[in-house]
Amino acid sequence: MAENLTAFDVVKSAIEYAYNEASGLIRHSADTIDSYIALHPVNMYSDSESFRSAIESLNSAVLNEINVRIGDALNGFNVRISNAGYDFNKTSPTAENITELTALVSEKSSMLQELANSVASVASSKVSDHAINRPLLRPTGVRELPSLAFDVPLTFKYEFQNVGSKPWSGWMIVKLVDQYKNSVVVDFAPPNIPVVAPGDSAFLSRDITIPRVVYKDGEPRSWGDKTKIYISLQTRI
Repeated sequence: MAENLTAFDVVKSAIEYAYNEASGLIRHSADTIDSYIALHPVNMYSDSESFRSAIESLNSAVLNEINVRIGDALNGFNVRISNAGYDFNKTSPTAENITELTALVSEKSSMLQELANSVASVASSKVSDHAINRPLLRPTGVRELPSLAFDVPLTFKYEFQNVGSKPWSGWMIVKLVDQYKNSVVVDFAPPNIPVVAPGDSAFLSRDITIPRVVYKDGEPRSWGDKTKIYISLQTRI
């Protein structure tokens, strides 16, 4: 025997259908998070301002990607609800029916928003995991700097902590530049490449020699009185 559905039953069914469709699309938006991060990885291994900025940019991009999909799902839900309500209003519904349906729509809307917030939280969590799932050195602020002298090896030492989840291997690069833009740099791999385990701290050191006289365009020039120190890291993957 065919079931006789009232207009009230029909609109309730339409609301449930709209909710199920939208919630499925919102859940599906989470499936794009891993692939987006894989296509736009942050390949940096020093916990610097540039690294944190890159991670923040990635997080914003991931959220924007899923929010577009979530927005489409919510818009689709609202359109279906609007159409169902328009048809239902033609049937001269009772005040009791209107109150019940309004409460149902509000409940489903809240559930969809909670689901959207949950997906956004998962996205940010995955970006955070991406940031840590690597060797990642952070300077501790402890350092040993030599007095500047010419034509003798000078040892520069900086302490770093590996705040990532994987062992770090590589070396420190030291570059010295005077006020005239004369420069010397040590950037080659040392004989013994250090390894820093996750959570451990270690001093990285390099020897560098400042020549009293440098040659620029074939002309001898004296090294300037003011010297800037630039430190960077080369990570071996």
